[in-house]
This record gives sequence, C-alpha cells and structure tokens, in this order.
Amino acid sequence: GRQQGFTLVELLAVMAILAILAAFTVPKFTGVLASSKEKACMANAKLIQDAANLYAANEPNPIELTAENIMATLKGAGYLREGSFTCPVSNDKYQLSGDATAGYTVTCPNGCDGKL
Repeated sequence: GRQQGFTLVELLAVMAILAILAAFTVPKFTGVLASSKEKACMANAKLIQDAANLYAANEPNPIELTAENIMATLKGAGYLREGSFTCPVSNDKYQLSGDATAGYTVTCPNGCDGKL
C-alpha cells in the first residue's frame, strides 16, 4: 500500500507560508495595539476632564481639584466609577491645569491625548 502523510518538503512549504503570513500580520497587530492605546489615552483624558468640569459646575462648594485628589474626589462624588489618572501608553500621570472657575484641562505628558 500507499503510505499516508506529508513529506518533509510539503511540511517545509507550509511552514514557509506561515512564516510569510506572520511577517505581515505581526507588525500590523502591534500598530493596531499602539493605536488603540493612544485612543484609550485620549478617551480617558477627555472623560476625566469632562467629569472634573461637571463636578465644578454642579457641586455647591467644590474643592479645588489637584492631580493628587482628582480621582478620589470625582469617584467619591459619583462623577466617575473607575479608572486611574495615568496614560495607558506610558503609565505617566496626566497633567491637570485650570480651576473650578475657569474650567479644568487634562492632558497627557506624552501628547498622545491629542487636542481635546
């Protein structure tokens, strides 16, 4: 009878095709991953900024927000449920500027938050 199975040449051909496919898909995947982290940074910064400005506008006696107290204050007052004051790309802390009267601005020190 005839033996069943793959020859070494056939297996090497399949491995070569898989290697070529991996060479094209891995860089694309890492680019998508970096892009999604930058979009998450932008969304996080915007969400925190909007929550800070809502807090300042709605609370009768808002305390001044700082980079140290912003997350605990906004979570405690019910304006945020979860999250951290750090960029998901670099894990650096966001920067907070402004005040309750003029409005707050949250930016990423790496610039990946774009224009809010």
